[in-house]
Amino acid sequence: MKHVYKEKTICPYDCPTTCGLLAETDGKTIFSVKGDPKHPTTNGLICKKMQRYEKSVHSPDRILTPMKRTGEKGEGKFVPITWEAAVAEITDRWKNILQEEGADAILPMYYSDVMSLIQRNCGEAFFNRMGACLLIKTLCSSAKSAGYEAVMGKTGCLDPSM
Repeated sequence: MKHVYKEKTICPYDCPTTCGLLAETDGKTIFSVKGDPKHPTTNGLICKKMQRYEKSVHSPDRILTPMKRTGEKGEGKFVPITWEAAVAEITDRWKNILQEEGADAILPMYYSDVMSLIQRNCGEAFFNRMGACLLIKTLCSSAKSAGYEAVMGKTGCLDPSM
């Protein structure tokens, strides 16, 4: 039987609160996630998304390999491909775009989702070096933040107890 212990960590979702967590794990598998009662901001509270995090991160439906579309866009037809094939396909496509259209034809856009505040800007230097277009890349989050600020005013973070 493997040793199970509690690991202090923070929520990986893109949220300004960055809730403190205690993950029950054996080092490979997460068995449960609870709020850390000693976290100075959240005091043990976590949102509903994190209350069953172990079920989503270990879901049999989770996609763990690149998928290539085989049908028309929107048909939902995909086949798994290797990471090497996915990187080669993206690289070749971007090289063609850069050569034929120029760097400003590439517009990076993302929603950081589970990258959290720490990792969300990892691609900035890459796209800057490429010369890609500039855009507020977190379109959903930026719109949500503007709406929240218009209604609630400017705040440092959301109230985790709500």
